[in-house]
Amino acid sequence: AARRPPQSPPSPTTPPGRLSPRIATSVPKPGTDVPHPWGLELQASLSPHFNLQGLCGLVPEGTLPGAPWGGAVALAAEVPERTVAQWLVEACTQPPEEFVWAVALVLLQLSAALEFLEAWGAALVELRPENLLLAAPRGCAGTGHPRLLLADFGRVCLQPPGPPGSPGPHAPQLGSLLRQLLSLAAPSTTPLAAGLERLAAQLTRLQPSASRTRGALQALLWGPGPEVRGLGAPLGPWLRALGPWLRLRRGLLVLRLAERAAGGEALSLEDWLCCEYLAEATESSMGQALALLWD
Repeated sequence: AARRPPQSPPSPTTPPGRLSPRIATSVPKPGTDVPHPWGLELQASLSPHFNLQGLCGLVPEGTLPGAPWGGAVALAAEVPERTVAQWLVEACTQPPEEFVWAVALVLLQLSAALEFLEAWGAALVELRPENLLLAAPRGCAGTGHPRLLLADFGRVCLQPPGPPGSPGPHAPQLGSLLRQLLSLAAPSTTPLAAGLERLAAQLTRLQPSASRTRGALQALLWGPGPEVRGLGAPLGPWLRALGPWLRLRRGLLVLRLAERAAGGEALSLEDWLCCEYLAEATESSMGQALALLWD
C-alpha cells in the first residue's frame, strides 16, 4: 500500500505560524490485492503499542467515487518518515559495529510488535524492509536510532496461539530478514555480530516465539553474555548468578541516567529500550534467552 503523509491546511483557529496536526493515509495501489478487512479491523481495535501504527479513522470502500483504488483507506496519527529499505541505504555506510547495533535495535522493536500480534492470535504474512516503517521516537531525543512502526495490517492473517513451546509463526521470516540485513555491510567481528548470526540460525532451527526472540535480542544488546552461564554448565548454578548480575546492572543504569539528567541530556530511544528490558527482566526470562542463544 502507498502511504502518503499529507499535511492538513491550517484551520481558522490555528495560531499564525503553527501547523495543524498531520495524519498518514494508507491507500491501496491500483492493481494490487485489496487489504484484508479483518486486518484493518484488528488494527483499529488494538490497544496502543509503541511499535504499532494505530488507526484514528477508516474511510470505507466506495466513499470516494472515482478513486483509482479499491478497498478502504486507513488514517493513522503516526506519520512515518521512511521505510527500513530507505533507511538501510544510509545505515550501510556506517562502520560495521555501528550498523550491527542499529540492526539489532530495529529487530528488537520488530519482535516487540510481533509479540503483541501473536498474543492477539494474528501473524504478518510477509516481513520485508519495504513494508516496515520508521518514525521519530516519541518522548525521546530527536537524534539517534529511529522508532519502528508495524503498519502493514492488510497482510495480517489469523493465527491462534498454540500451546507453550509451539513454533513461532514469524521465526523463519525473522531469521531470513536478519541474515539479509547482516549481509548488507562489511563483516563485523564484534560479539554482537556473532550473537546475531547465532540467533538467525536458531530462528530457523528452533522457531521460537516473538517473545523469546525479543528476549534473546535484549540479552545480546545489554547482557548477560554466555560467559555468565558458561557453555555446557548445569542449569542451576549459572541461573542463580543472574540475580546479582541483574541487580548490579539496574543500579549502574540508575547512576548513568542520573548523570545524564544532571547534564541536561534527554533520554534516547536506546536508553528507553534498555530501561524497559531491565525493568521487566527476571532470572527465568534471562535464562531462557541464554538457552535459546547458546544451547
